[in-house]
Amino acid sequence: MRVRRDGVRRSWFDLRAALSLSWMALLWVAMPVFAQSNTASNVIAALPAGGHVLVMRHAHAPTALPTGDQIETGNASGERQLDAAGKADAQAIGAQFKAHAIAIGTVYSSPTFRALQTARLMGFAQPQPRDELGDGGVSMAAAASGDAGAAWLKDKAAQAPARGENVLLITHGPNITRALGDQFKDIADGEIAVFRPDGKGGFALVGRIKPEDWK
Repeated sequence: MRVRRDGVRRSWFDLRAALSLSWMALLWVAMPVFAQSNTASNVIAALPAGGHVLVMRHAHAPTALPTGDQIETGNASGERQLDAAGKADAQAIGAQFKAHAIAIGTVYSSPTFRALQTARLMGFAQPQPRDELGDGGVSMAAAASGDAGAAWLKDKAAQAPARGENVLLITHGPNITRALGDQFKDIADGEIAVFRPDGKGGFALVGRIKPEDWK
């Protein structure tokens, strides 16, 4: 009888060990799924369906002002402008919008040259300039548009686009942080934060797409 009791006990321990290993295996398989649920590639894949608000920091522009023959055509005030890397990123992102059939209904832009330049190089010939998205003429030495601009940007992030379309807003890093929170302090040049309005006056962050993620 003692042998039988030990055998039953051993079988019970073996069963518990097997079940534990099975659960560990299931968790190991499931973990990559959870980790990948909010990747840039998944966010990009969701955009063709529409219904998103894309808040973009303009492509890379050096802090130094251009001089002489460096000034781009149309940059009448000699503002900051995109460099070669910024131009390449803007053009590449615009090409990926087309490749992925991402429909953009309205494009709002900071009135700064570098933001409008980003929009046009992406393929949007007539972005709508908005002072609320601008730098206040200080080249981002201070947060540009203040509380009124932040409120305007948040309101736009909560407005649902037309069916099957997305809305694009091109602005500056400090404006994005002021309106949408400190989690965006590290938003990169050319990076896009994707939001989905909830239909109740709010919105949720779907994910972020850096220029290199499109590649």
